Amino acid sequence: LFANRCMEDLGCFYTGPPFFHPVFRPISLPPVDSPKPKFYLFTRDNPSEAYNLEITQDSLKNSPFSPEAESKFFIHGFFFPMKPDDIRYVSLLFSIEKISF
Repeated sequence: LFANRCMEDLGCFYTGPPFFHPVFRPISLPPVDSPKPKFYLFTRDNPSEAYNLEITQDSLKNSPFSPEAESKFFIHGFFFPMKPDDIRYVSLLFSIEKISF
């Protein structure tokens, strides 16, 4: 009934709970074989223009990411791309805390 699919750079995805719910999500399919996730990094130095992170050490090393800053992860959803309102939300959080997204 449930499946576990592992991908080299992204880890494993399980289709059972908490992603399965008998009423709200009765069908929970495993991800496609080659998902192409996009990772956008916002910092105080680039609060409105995202830095595109690749899944490599070099990409992280060459990015404006600071391990000293607290990090928050904003996950917008598989079928819903980032919208201008999302960027306004990120900018608001930068005005409150020293963080990276």
